[in-house]
Amino acid sequence: MKKTVLLILILSLPIQSFCETLESELKSLNFDKSEKIPAGQSTEKLYSIQSRVISLDNRNEILLGGGQNLTGDSFLVSRQASLEDQFHFNDKWAVALAYSKAENKWSSSTQKLIDQNSLVPDVDYLKSRTEFRLQYNTFYGKLRVTRDSIFYFDQYVALGYASNELASGNSGGPVIDVGFSNWISNYGSIHWGLKDYSYQERGQLSSGFTNNIFAYIQAGYLF
Repeated sequence: MKKTVLLILILSLPIQSFCETLESELKSLNFDKSEKIPAGQSTEKLYSIQSRVISLDNRNEILLGGGQNLTGDSFLVSRQASLEDQFHFNDKWAVALAYSKAENKWSSSTQKLIDQNSLVPDVDYLKSRTEFRLQYNTFYGKLRVTRDSIFYFDQYVALGYASNELASGNSGGPVIDVGFSNWISNYGSIHWGLKDYSYQERGQLSSGFTNNIFAYIQAGYLF
């Protein structure tokens, strides 16, 4: 009987030792009730924001360019060369003042009609125009062309007024401009887009308001 009791005591020693060790480990996990339990970290959204490569604040821009009428009278092929000055108040707003000189020539079919029948179409045509526009950059972006080549651009819209000098006299009207500015280094730019000029044309026999949409491209210098 004594041997049995002794054997039980010997076997219970490891169990007692394990219980004491487990109890001490559990006590180590206790914390002071006065301390705040750290709240789980909330999920945060990370945004990558890149500033403009070229600042437009209080900068002037001179542009030279040309365009062609896409919707004018079918009798004529009308092109224009332009000189423009834009002043950028900031990265969003600018004003523009431009002067354009027009070049007109008969289309090939019209020229045949004139040569064969000596008939000249009754059309009014543009000689020159001066325009003023208020311009707004809707968004700024970049486009990667190759692995090491990126170009930056603004998409813009503009609204203004144009004084159109026609063969029949002066005719004013609104102009709407939608285009892109592609920035080259810190000083250069390429602008391209569409302009819609609305004004009255007056022929010998008929007259009426018309919309003339010009596609254009311009090279600019910022200073």
